[in-house]
Amino acid sequence: MGAEDDHLPVQDFDQHIPHMMGFHRRYIASNKVCRLWANMIREMDVEMIVPQHGKRFEGPAMVDRFLNWVSSIECGIDLMAQDNYRVPVDYI
Repeated sequence: MGAEDDHLPVQDFDQHIPHMMGFHRRYIASNKVCRLWANMIREMDVEMIVPQHGKRFEGPAMVDRFLNWVSSIECGIDLMAQDNYRVPVDYI
């Protein structure tokens, strides 16, 4: 986001993952939501995925790569653990 070449499509998916990970982990509710959305998109004839922020994914191979990735990430409540819900140390 905000890079000089943001108007260009993603060329190297693996190199682009770090640019997407933070947003998806923080703002997407759960992996289930990602999988359901990706399953819906797979039923459509999609040539391009154009996010509101960031680079676009063009062509069947890159769209498929994105859908596979987004279907497998842990995000939102998937990242919650008991450590997030501990009694405060100063609790008496």
